[in-house]
Amino acid sequence: MRERGPLGEWIEYNGSIATVGYTKEALETIGTILWVGLPEIGATIEKGETVVVLESAKAATDCESPLSGKIVEVNTSLLDDVHPMNNAPEETWIFRIES
Repeated sequence: MRERGPLGEWIEYNGSIATVGYTKEALETIGTILWVGLPEIGATIEKGETVVVLESAKAATDCESPLSGKIVEVNTSLLDDVHPMNNAPEETWIFRIES
């Protein structure tokens, strides 16, 4: 099941694990992503806490977590190539959180 979060993220649930990414509309307001700051695996995050930093030509944007839980996986391929976020944001996940 996939839903939209309050800050322009998409969330897809698989049992107690949620996969999080950002919608095309959310990224259009930020601009073309140049760099992604990912959370650490094992970090405990509270809903509303900064979990990801997206840097564009406009500015760096702190993105809040739509859920509380433990980070269990991050999309490390984005550290080498952020183009998938710009080209296919609805298919590009950023982190997985267990809640």
